[in-house]
Amino acid sequence: MPEALADQISAYRELLPQIREKYGLVWALITDRRLVRTFAEFSSAAEYASKHFPGRQVLIRHTSEVRETAPFIFVDEEISPSAD
Repeated sequence: MPEALADQISAYRELLPQIREKYGLVWALITDRRLVRTFAEFSSAAEYASKHFPGRQVLIRHTSEVRETAPFIFVDEEISPSAD
């Protein structure tokens, strides 16, 4: 597992009890070992990460998940959505 991913997952696990207590069942956006913000929808979290953390690795994970793997996205500022 890449070191950055392992670090983000470790931070998420440490923060999870407080996130659940304060926000309930939400999507949590983690970067640099801290909770940035919570979201009702994954797509909103991904959009926010793309806008505010271009080129940085972030972890977006739902607080109800108990799996050992997590969605992990890398936002690259050079990639832009295609105009349909």
